[in-house]
Amino acid sequence: MAAVLTVGTLLIFFASGSHEYIYGLIFPQPDFKISANPEFLILQRYEGSMNSTTIILASINNFNGNIALRVEKGFGIFGDVKPQLTFHNVYLPGGGETQVLLTLYVHSSITPGNYYVDIIGSSGKIKHSVRILINAPQ
Repeated sequence: MAAVLTVGTLLIFFASGSHEYIYGLIFPQPDFKISANPEFLILQRYEGSMNSTTIILASINNFNGNIALRVEKGFGIFGDVKPQLTFHNVYLPGGGETQVLLTLYVHSSITPGNYYVDIIGSSGKIKHSVRILINAPQ
């Protein structure tokens, strides 16, 4: 059984009419991805209702470091629904995964319809987001 490990991309450049060439190895940059399970929630529109989803952060190319999380609420649910994350700052180990729970609480009745919240994760110059779709039925 053979295993293949991709470490980087080899770049070779030959100039026409010349025996000189340039080569180099390009390594992928460490990164992370953010997702949610589930990405769609049904939230009863009455005061006291709640529902939750798990936010999953996964290391790409051995990223490790702290990630700051924040919630941006979409149009129409600003004062009526309160989002709560179990953690706003998490450490993601290289090659690993970590999870945070997002719970949405209805503080006053909301109009039936479709809404969303975005969860934004940032670490230095790296920023990613996931959108959670919300349905408030009649």
